[in-house]
Amino acid sequence: MILNRCNDVLNEFYSIFGYNPLPKRYIISLLNRGISQDSIFTIGTDAISRNNIAVKNKHYYENFKGE
Repeated sequence: MILNRCNDVLNEFYSIFGYNPLPKRYIISLLNRGISQDSIFTIGTDAISRNNIAVKNKHYYENFKGE
């Protein structure tokens, strides 16, 4: 279930931007915490636009280091 929702988010990123702006593990952790797919897409869009306020938290950096 979570992997299907993660793939939906990834497909949306790839169809619009051509790449994934967020680490996959970060997306999965957001989904596990109950964050909606629309909110995750907004976080990714903010990351692309350099508005990093939305992604500056410990979960992002813990997952981002390994990518």
